[in-house]
Amino acid sequence: MLMVSRQVLSQVELSPADVSGAQDYDLTLKCCEKARSIANVPYMLYHWRVHQNSTSTNPDSKPYAQTAGKIVLQRHFERTGLQVDVSDSELPFRYRNRYINEATPKVSIVIPTKDHSQLLQRCLTSVLEKTTYQNYDITLVENNSTEQETFAYYDRIQDQNEKIKVVTWPGTGFNYSAICNYGAAHCDGEILLFLNNDTVIINGDWLDSMVGFFARPEVGIVGAKLLFPDNLVQHGGVWVSADHVGYLSDMLSDKDGGYMETMRYPYNCAAVTGACQMVRRKAFQSVGGFDENLAVVLNDVDLCLKIGQQGYLTVFDPQAKLYHSEHTSRGRDEQDVEKERRAIDEQARFYARWDKTLVGARGKYINRQLNQYDGHYKIRW
Repeated sequence: MLMVSRQVLSQVELSPADVSGAQDYDLTLKCCEKARSIANVPYMLYHWRVHQNSTSTNPDSKPYAQTAGKIVLQRHFERTGLQVDVSDSELPFRYRNRYINEATPKVSIVIPTKDHSQLLQRCLTSVLEKTTYQNYDITLVENNSTEQETFAYYDRIQDQNEKIKVVTWPGTGFNYSAICNYGAAHCDGEILLFLNNDTVIINGDWLDSMVGFFARPEVGIVGAKLLFPDNLVQHGGVWVSADHVGYLSDMLSDKDGGYMETMRYPYNCAAVTGACQMVRRKAFQSVGGFDENLAVVLNDVDLCLKIGQQGYLTVFDPQAKLYHSEHTSRGRDEQDVEKERRAIDEQARFYARWDKTLVGARGKYINRQLNQYDGHYKIRW
C-alpha cells in the first residue's frame, strides 16, 4: 500500500519492461527522489493476503524479480549521482551496496588509552594486520598512564609503524569527551574514527565498509556491529527515548538477522556507541565536537543527536564487525561511589537537554506500536 501525490507521480517515468517484477520498488525509489517529504502511517491499516504463488513466501515463483530489483537499485544510484556496485546478498530481494569514492578519504583513528598496554597492543595488531583500507593513521591519546611498560610500548610501536603517533592529553582524571576532542585536534583526516582500546577487528574490510557510507553527503556518523567474545551482539545501534537509552539487538547471536534483518543490512538509527564511532570531521566540528561536560556517559549519543540536528544521518553498519570487551579498561562506574554519582549527574544533564526533543521524536526510528524502551522491537501493549 503506497500513496503518492499526483505532483510527484507526474515527475517520474513509468517502469520499463526490464524491471518487471520489481515495479513497486522502482516506483518507490523514483518517488523518493522527487518527494519533499516521506511519511509512514504507524497504524495497521490492512492485512496482506498471501497465497502459495506469492513472491513473499516463495521467491522462486518469480526468479526474474531478483535481477529486476538489482537493476532498479543500480539505476536509483545512477540517478542520484552515486557510484555504487550493487550485488546479490545471502537473502533474496536484498542487496549489498559497495559505495565507490572517487578519492580515498583519509581516516584518522583516535584511540584514548591509559596503561593496559597488552590490551592496546591486541587492538592495534588487529587493526594493522587485518585492515585492507590503507589511507588511515592512528592517534593514541595518552591519558595519565603510570606503568613504565606503557611508555615503552608507545616508543616501540611508533618506531615500528609510521601510521601511529602518540599525543599526551594535558588534563587530569578521566574525561572521554575532552580526550577525544584533543585527539581530533591533533590529526588531519577528513573522517574521524573514535575507537576504544579494548576492541579487536574481525573482518578486514571493516573500514572500507564504514567509509563507503560517507560517499553519501547526508551521512554524518557510522557505527559498527560490536560483539562480545562469545559472539553475542553487544551493540547493534542505540535506541534513544525520554529518560533512557539502550543498545539495539543486544545479546542476539551474531548469526541472527535480527528484527527486519537489521543485523545483516545497514539502517538509520538514533545513535551509535562511541566504542567504534566514525564521524565526518566537517559535521564533528560544526557542533563543537564532544560535550566536555559529559565526561563519561552519553557523550557519544549526545554527539549523534547534535549532528542529527544539523541534518545528517547516523547509520549502523553490520558489515563492519569488531569484538568489544566492554568495561575492561575502566571497570564499571556502578562499582565506585564517586564514578556512579558522576554518571547520574551526567545522565540528568543529558536528559534535561534532550527529553523534549525525544518525546516529539517518538516512533521516528521504532514504530509507535512497538515498545520505545526495548531494544528488541517488542509489541507495545
